[in-house]
Amino acid sequence: MRVWLRFLLPLTAALLSAQGAKPALDVLPEKTLGFLLFRDPVLSQVKAQGLLQRLGAKSGKDPLTEAQQAFGLAQLPAGRQGMAIVYLENAAPGAGDGQREVLYLSPPDCATFLGKLHAVPKEKGFFEYKAGGRTYAATLRDGWVLLAEASAKAQLKRVA
Repeated sequence: MRVWLRFLLPLTAALLSAQGAKPALDVLPEKTLGFLLFRDPVLSQVKAQGLLQRLGAKSGKDPLTEAQQAFGLAQLPAGRQGMAIVYLENAAPGAGDGQREVLYLSPPDCATFLGKLHAVPKEKGFFEYKAGGRTYAATLRDGWVLLAEASAKAQLKRVA
C-alpha cells in the first residue's frame, strides 16, 4: 500500500498544480518588445509608491498604478494568483501609434473578475467593458485575463 502512495501522491500533486494559470513567461507572444512582471501586484504597487515618495519623484506614478488607471480598473487582483504583466508590442502597420499595451492579469477567478468590470460578451471569447469614458476589450487565455484598448482588439485576437 505504501508503495502505491509514494507513486500516487507526487502524481496527484502534479495534476493539481497543472490546473492553474500557465506560467507567466509562457503566455507572452514572441514579438514582445518589453514587459514588466509583478508576482503580487497590490504589494508591488504599495512598495513602488513608497519608493517613489522616498526618492521625492515628482511624477509619482508607478507602472502598476499607471496600468490600473490606463485600463480603468478599480483595483488589481491581489496574491500569488494576481500576477500581472504589462507588455508592449509593435502595432500593425497603419494602426496609429507604434506600440500597444496589453495587461495580463491572473485573478483567482477570471469570470468573477470580468463580472466586476461589467464586461459584456461581444464575440465568441471576447468581451468589452467601459471605464472612464473609454472602451476596452478583454479575453481569456490559459487562465489569464488579457485587457487592451478597444482600438487594439485585432492585436488582442492575434495574441489570444
